[in-house]
Amino acid sequence: DRETNEGVVSFYNHEDSSSFALCQIKCETDFVAKNEDFLSFVNDLTKSIFENNNIADTGSLNELSSLKVGEKDLNTALTDLISKIGENIQLRRMETIEFDNSMSVGSYMHSDGKLATLVVTSNSDDNLAKDVAMHIAASNPLCKNPDDIDTEVLEREKAIFEVQAKESGKDDAIMNKMV
Repeated sequence: DRETNEGVVSFYNHEDSSSFALCQIKCETDFVAKNEDFLSFVNDLTKSIFENNNIADTGSLNELSSLKVGEKDLNTALTDLISKIGENIQLRRMETIEFDNSMSVGSYMHSDGKLATLVVTSNSDDNLAKDVAMHIAASNPLCKNPDDIDTEVLEREKAIFEVQAKESGKDDAIMNKMV
């Protein structure tokens, strides 16, 4: 029951690969989130997720119980780390992402390791993809695609735009398009 309000996000991909693994690990304090043993475990885990083709594309600790981190299974490696560090540590979520080799990929990891973005574009400009990834991180979006947005948030935003559209003095058809 000890809360895990700190932690990091980790990326892994091989330069010749058309996939990424992302992993979010939570801990109790920012001190541990900066600990070398913790960060090494997170990086090793993300690499193991990347290299293992027998796991689901998204998931949590339950989906990864058979995964090896170094020479140990994940549960043993995690228990050993918790014993060594003395804090609750939890794998919050993971995801692997496949993309076409002709795509450009840009990733951005904020300096504290708590915020990360990954952008895959159909153009061939990796710098543009990285710039977009940085802008996404700066704008702090509510979701990663329109289907994921909370309907309450959507209705609240819609109401704001309706007021602004009415103030514009446009006819109803134009106002509906604006909203």
